[in-house]
Amino acid sequence: MNWMCYLGVRDAPNAPRGAKTGLLIFAFAVFLSTLTMKQHFIVDVFAGVAVAELCYRIAGTQAVRRVYADAADQIVSLADPAMKTSRESG
Repeated sequence: MNWMCYLGVRDAPNAPRGAKTGLLIFAFAVFLSTLTMKQHFIVDVFAGVAVAELCYRIAGTQAVRRVYADAADQIVSLADPAMKTSRESG
């Protein structure tokens, strides 16, 4: 989960460099703490990073974004049928 937080700012062009560095350090601190407390093995850390990277890339695809946008539009129309979504009004 902490790697996903880092990914959120890693590719953000206007995120401060300090935020990126801080979250990277925090991610590695969590990795080290789970290993030293014997909660996980090193393979768990690598697998977690790999799964996070894969999910981040899949979530960034246009098809997935369209699915979430459609779902958000349906939720908004159910909440307030008079409200037009951004795609309907534009």
